[in-house]
Amino acid sequence: MQFGPGADSVTITTQGDWWWIDGITFDDSTYCTQSDKNYNPETEYYTFARDGYVVEKRDKHTLFVKLGKNTTGKERILSVLLEAGDYFDGVTVKQAAR
Repeated sequence: MQFGPGADSVTITTQGDWWWIDGITFDDSTYCTQSDKNYNPETEYYTFARDGYVVEKRDKHTLFVKLGKNTTGKERILSVLLEAGDYFDGVTVKQAAR
């Protein structure tokens, strides 16, 4: 998925209803959701908001991804790793440089 350099977002729906966010990589930083003591993958809704992005599981079928305006002068890449038992998938968003 490709975003322009301005702030943008996307809502992604799934057919499956038993999945969770396993990790988030943004540029050179990796956020492991499993190490977050406030994170419970069994819940239907949760949000990860960090500098530059928001990733939400809005319900059992909906993933929301938002990137702030890119002022870095280089392309930014956000990857959301998803898991459902022994099945792994993900979403990658590339944001153009300004």
